[in-house]
Amino acid sequence: CARVTPNCAPTRAPVLWSGEPTEIVSSEFFKLFSLAVDEQPVELGTAGERFHVITAIEGAILLSGNGWQSAIKPFDTLVVPAALDSYEIAGADSGRVLISMPG
Repeated sequence: CARVTPNCAPTRAPVLWSGEPTEIVSSEFFKLFSLAVDEQPVELGTAGERFHVITAIEGAILLSGNGWQSAIKPFDTLVVPAALDSYEIAGADSGRVLISMPG
């Protein structure tokens, strides 16, 4: 909603298939994606250039990479440094995360 109006109501983001990030916002400063996950890990990468900020929105989420692992729950946030290059993300069952990064 661009401005407050009596008829304006929040809407829920669409349900996405696991492993298919959907771009929500893109600008010269940052990008924001939504990603639905399940038990099957999805490999993501920073390309050694951009950090990723992962925020759990639904479900228990497990992130792992070369020598590290971290679990987050809804509204927890984890920063993946660009130097880590690649990592995997999965849900304990099913879940959703927001992924933001510099533009």
